[in-house]
Amino acid sequence: MMRASRGTLSCASCRQRKLKCDRNEPCGNCVARKVDCQYANRQDGHHLNARLRRLEQLIGTLTAERGTRQDMPIAQDAHLRLNEAHGTIGEPSTPNHVGRDVAACTEEASSMPGRMMGNDNQITYVSAVHWAAIHNEVTKVREYLEQENASEEDQIAEQNPRKSPMLLGRPSKITSVKDVLSDIPPKSVSDRLVSRYFTSNEPSIILLHGPTFQKEYKDFWVDPDRASAQWVSLLFGVLFMGTFLYVRSQDGLPQPLGNPAETMDVFLRRSTECLGLSEYTAAPGSHTVEALLFNIQAEFVRNPDAQPGVWVLSGVATRVAMRMGLHRDPDHYRQISPFQGEMRRRVWACISQLDALTSYQLGLPSMIQQVHCDTRPPLNLHDEDLHPDAVQLPQPRGVSEITPILYTITKGKFMALFTAILNQASAARSNMYEDVIALDKQLDAVYQSVPPRLRSKSLEDSITASPYLVMRRYNLELFYQKSRCILHRYHMARSYQDPQYLQSRRTCVEAAMALLAHQTSIWKEVQAGGLLQRDSWFISSLEHHDFILASMIVCLELSSTSQNAPANSASAHETSGLKYGREELIAAVEKSREFWEQFKTRSRDARQAAGILNLMLNKVATNQEPKDGNATIQNAGQNTQSSEGWLKPDQAPTTNSESLESDPSQALNPDLGFSLSTMTQTSQPEGDAAFEEIGFMLDAPDLIDWDLWETHIQNSRATMEF
Repeated sequence: MMRASRGTLSCASCRQRKLKCDRNEPCGNCVARKVDCQYANRQDGHHLNARLRRLEQLIGTLTAERGTRQDMPIAQDAHLRLNEAHGTIGEPSTPNHVGRDVAACTEEASSMPGRMMGNDNQITYVSAVHWAAIHNEVTKVREYLEQENASEEDQIAEQNPRKSPMLLGRPSKITSVKDVLSDIPPKSVSDRLVSRYFTSNEPSIILLHGPTFQKEYKDFWVDPDRASAQWVSLLFGVLFMGTFLYVRSQDGLPQPLGNPAETMDVFLRRSTECLGLSEYTAAPGSHTVEALLFNIQAEFVRNPDAQPGVWVLSGVATRVAMRMGLHRDPDHYRQISPFQGEMRRRVWACISQLDALTSYQLGLPSMIQQVHCDTRPPLNLHDEDLHPDAVQLPQPRGVSEITPILYTITKGKFMALFTAILNQASAARSNMYEDVIALDKQLDAVYQSVPPRLRSKSLEDSITASPYLVMRRYNLELFYQKSRCILHRYHMARSYQDPQYLQSRRTCVEAAMALLAHQTSIWKEVQAGGLLQRDSWFISSLEHHDFILASMIVCLELSSTSQNAPANSASAHETSGLKYGREELIAAVEKSREFWEQFKTRSRDARQAAGILNLMLNKVATNQEPKDGNATIQNAGQNTQSSEGWLKPDQAPTTNSESLESDPSQALNPDLGFSLSTMTQTSQPEGDAAFEEIGFMLDAPDLIDWDLWETHIQNSRATMEF
């Protein structure tokens, strides 16, 4: 039974601030805050109920006609229903254009042969006109809901405009560096912000040579007017990061700095303006690429949802770096000193990883073609080991010695292989299975080469390790397990029909279980008394869709064993060689759901994740095939209601830029730091349709479309690690 949607009664401002609205015009809260009080203009929704009743009648007729499909093999039936979900009518495949009128749709359907359904014993014919009528009713309802949601989204957008990267916006009106120097805090305050950044463990500190920057910083205060535009841009970037680190640790800013969000906004704006003055694309020089990378990092901190803009900026930085020759190893050029060459290697290592990560997050190819690059990885050296006047580089320190650059060096090895895995998975899935096995062996070799102090260890063996070291170990371990999942997930699906792919099945499930175990472990350690209790922001910096992917893989295994395996599930696991029993698999997903449940009342995105896992566990628990697509919709609706209506945007609390302006620490608060924008993008299937397709995937593990899965999950947030 479909529940009527609850109307939006509060004004837009109260909904954003999560305040109780008295529903007056204007309301008391808006009067007190001196802001506009606006209510969404909603059309009369009575005709929606009539359309839904008509839809129920059509589906009821369809259900009777489809009753004979119950004996059809599960994979074949799920495949048919998956085609139906995409609008396939008969053999031709046509896109579902919203707004197609009844006559056009019916005329098109009448020229099609209809569909034959059934098994060897019985065949049932369903006319294409009948399917077209159902399709049209669904389309009209979807169109109405989209119009209804659009008016509300437009209203919210007026109060909360999306922030695109400043560097991609309007050109600055300033004409010289002197115009921005007044926004640099007094030296005593700037000293504290700069110190806060350089004494941190941020991966981006390798971009700058500490002793050299300190000398340049002293010279700046002697004569600020002599500083170049790109160096001043870099300074504003460092000041931004220092402020950000104060906010992240929830420490008060040095006086007389005021509102943190306003302070950070000024620093970023001035950094951007100085980059424009430096003509960074036409005449890149010393500090240009570093200033660009700090600008990109600041943009991501300012607005974690602006991934496309960050990706564009990373492309700009990549091309500027290549124009400066950073993709070629400095040893080829005598005019580059050993010190300059090593710093160029560090910068290129950061750019390479930034390019791979931002491209992966948007599901796009990497911009850097490694065939044209030969820059060697940087050496494992402390800043004190390097000197601008050195005639040769010192011997690198051993991998047993932790330096600020060691983590970047180690992750760079994984990243190079990760790029190869993505290329194989997205463009060469038809390659020989031996290629997958070869990549798997290379991945294991890189994992075994991880320096001992960065290698993953049990928490019992980490009690004397610093939080910084524990977080680095987690990051590398999660990256390794994610890479294994992505490498093997396509062939895992094939293993249910062909035993030659059992290795992919075992590897994929084991990696997924490891990811879920680490999720539980990290959540435990950020609690009071845990190893990471002072660094609770770490949990919001992780790529959370990796955990959803892990849950999906485990549920696919559960679904497969429940549908295709013998009644004795233990024997099924023995046959596959898995080291996990069915109860262990279910328990892992349930623990992951508990993780998301902790935040669902405070975060729309956590509520989305909890809803997805509710659906997965429901599908596994019922252990039966839905009789038609409507059953899947109803199951999804039940899960939605059990998750407190997590698909209703007007009831879902969000972390918006307005709240960040009043408290920017919310961007890193684990209560509000999740951003799995999976089902609410306008280009994605909405609501029940998205649930329905995930349900179909679980119904037929051997037919899962991982590209379709990525369209649902790919846009989730991941913190950049430079």
